[in-house]
Amino acid sequence: MSGLVGSGVGALVVGAWGYGGAFALAGSIGLASAVLAVFLRAPGRPKEGVGTTTGAVEREAF
Repeated sequence: MSGLVGSGVGALVVGAWGYGGAFALAGSIGLASAVLAVFLRAPGRPKEGVGTTTGAVEREAF
């Protein structure tokens, strides 16, 4: 169902703004999503001091 709606909206955007406008809109949405993803965090995790490794990985590294 969502594929039908998405392709319909895509067709409307291409019809109204052309391929360049549709490409610019898709790129803008993609970049905005990337910026938003930078600020997301997993539920239950601390807000500060989030590292890329855990204590177990650090112990095995040495």
